Amino acid sequence: MNTSPIRLILPLLAAACATGLSGCASTVQSRIAQNPQLYENLSATHKALVTRGKITEGMTRDAVHLAWGRPDSVKTSSSGGRVTETWLYTNFYPEYAGYHGYGWGHFGYPYYGYGYHHGYYCPGPSVYYRSYVAGKVSFSGNRVTQWEVTRP
Repeated sequence: MNTSPIRLILPLLAAACATGLSGCASTVQSRIAQNPQLYENLSATHKALVTRGKITEGMTRDAVHLAWGRPDSVKTSSSGGRVTETWLYTNFYPEYAGYHGYGWGHFGYPYYGYGYHHGYYCPGPSVYYRSYVAGKVSFSGNRVTQWEVTRP
């Protein structure tokens, strides 16, 4: 039987990483588990929506927090004496740059008149992640007055 230290440590290390990483993500189920009283105070309709990660007009801030989590930013505005608070949720989408090829670059101190040129190869493609506002929820008082979901 092979009882090398690596064979014994790897499963423990994998379990520790999985446990540590799962603690970082906030899910609907984890937010409900952390706030059972908030969830119990919701109407049956709002409980059903929250459980599916959905929101609707008339929901409270607590219900939106349970359904969508903490917002990435908050914006407060006023129009006609009516104060509105808007929660913004961001997400990312990949943008692919398919450039590859050869090129020339300058290296050195061009301001002093010396340096040299060298060739380089860019293997490409590259992936960049761009952020966008994936969701907006506006509140007047403690109730949702408007919400919006954006897909890239």
